[in-house]
Amino acid sequence: MTTPQHGIQAALIQYVIYPKWYLIIAAALLGMRPDLTRLFQKNRSDWAGYNKLHALTFLNLSIPYSNIHILLDSFMHDKKTGEWKAWVKYAEGVFWVVEWFLMLKIFYKGKGMLIVITVGLLFVTCAALAESYEYRERYVVTDILQDRYLTKSWHWFQLFERVFAILFGYCLSSYLISIGEAVKVVFLIASVFWTAYDGAINIARNKNIFFISGQSTSTFDVFAHPWLKIGLLITSLIILLFL
Repeated sequence: MTTPQHGIQAALIQYVIYPKWYLIIAAALLGMRPDLTRLFQKNRSDWAGYNKLHALTFLNLSIPYSNIHILLDSFMHDKKTGEWKAWVKYAEGVFWVVEWFLMLKIFYKGKGMLIVITVGLLFVTCAALAESYEYRERYVVTDILQDRYLTKSWHWFQLFERVFAILFGYCLSSYLISIGEAVKVVFLIASVFWTAYDGAINIARNKNIFFISGQSTSTFDVFAHPWLKIGLLITSLIILLFL
């Protein structure tokens, strides 16, 4: 489990119990108590204080919301090695998607446009990172260990890309009340996607983010000039905000 996720879990539980915004914030901070203690200490590599606050003791379990991830981590870690159990690393990604989606729904309830755009941008981010990692794995890196890391990474990002693509479609149909609103958001996300996707590949090749390959067979690369990409981004924002 990671620091933000501990806070999100605590906030979700507080929302179910008593949904006041100030209590949700307090719950999130208390849920991250052991993690924040280590992050703000002088020697971050010293895990003694974290382990003390993270121990399965009556004192820590009696502190609201600190106990949530203590119990979870106790269940998810192997008692002998201290490592995650085999199934946890696969479930972690699913937990992330579900929890972040629920938090967006809670804090921006009634603000459907913001939810849709956020999920759309998460889709673009995962797609760009997946393509960048895949390119580096296939054409740049020669070290075996780095190759394995990149292979695993781009497959994970590709998985999340598809998950967020499905969520994006679901959010479009659930939160936007008109076809006009949906078209505006899709236009914005498509404009961001074109720039981010091409840019991620160019960065992986150590090129300028707006570099145009003279050897590409893609029809779109003929039109992939910086002024057009930037112009589309600006136009899509104007249409979304003012029309």
